[in-house]
Amino acid sequence: MLTIDPQDRVIENGRLIARRQGPDVPAARIRGASVHDLTRAHSVARAGRRALWLVVALGLAFCFWYAGTPVLKGSETSPMKAYRVDYYDASPMQRALHRQMKTPSVVRLYRAQPEALLAQSEVVDLWMNGTLHWWTDPPTHAVVVGSSVVFENIPAECPSASGCPR
Repeated sequence: MLTIDPQDRVIENGRLIARRQGPDVPAARIRGASVHDLTRAHSVARAGRRALWLVVALGLAFCFWYAGTPVLKGSETSPMKAYRVDYYDASPMQRALHRQMKTPSVVRLYRAQPEALLAQSEVVDLWMNGTLHWWTDPPTHAVVVGSSVVFENIPAECPSASGCPR
């Protein structure tokens, strides 16, 4: 906030920024600057503070996005290339919530054509527990990752009754 006190001093946010030169100098002229120049300087300072807050807000938004996004660590495709399983490292926020797990992970099952997410697991510990089994032939219809993740009722890779060619 810009103020002019009774001694003709210009004070901004408690700091002295200019002083009137002498008793015969008009109040509008303070150390060679007009009031317009001082208000323009105040506007520039305000714009600088807004830019700083914008950068801080963008930085915080990036941090929240990063803290909530899992990182892809691998992918495997079914034998007939009809399905895909993606392994994700849990996001930093999920890792903080599941500190007791050695490798907290999320597993997602996708259909290959057309691309569609079929299922997603909760956060599971895949430490020495990530063996993938494709049991898509009848009657099982499941995809199993270790002992923690089971995706059931998955359509068969080969829709024919005779099954997939081996």
